[in-house]
Amino acid sequence: MHKIVKKTAGYKLIGTKPMSDEEYKKWSEENDKRRKRWEETHPEEMVALRSWFEKYESKKPYVLSQEEREIVKELLNIDDDYLDMMDIYIFDDGDICVRTPQVSWMHLCGREWVINLKKKKVSLTSIN
Repeated sequence: MHKIVKKTAGYKLIGTKPMSDEEYKKWSEENDKRRKRWEETHPEEMVALRSWFEKYESKKPYVLSQEEREIVKELLNIDDDYLDMMDIYIFDDGDICVRTPQVSWMHLCGREWVINLKKKKVSLTSIN
């Protein structure tokens, strides 16, 4: 297959091989060290990250009111049919989380937005 793809659109593809268990263990340990160093040198970002995770863990399934639906459709530029297939959640602070269904994530087209209805502000928080 590599030979066929190499002659068409993927001519710059190179073959790969999986890491051995020893290579993976070494890579993982080095990655953990780099992560810890980054966390120690970026305390403000870590506070913000922890705050986000705390907020994210508070999400619960939610059903939008008709008025909320209209705002979400306008902000995301979608129609009723598309909104109906979305997963909707609410955070403890009142922000709304709108996610494409899990199958979309498996097809590498998943999206998740957080919407502040009062400010009519949208933030893309996850993309696959």
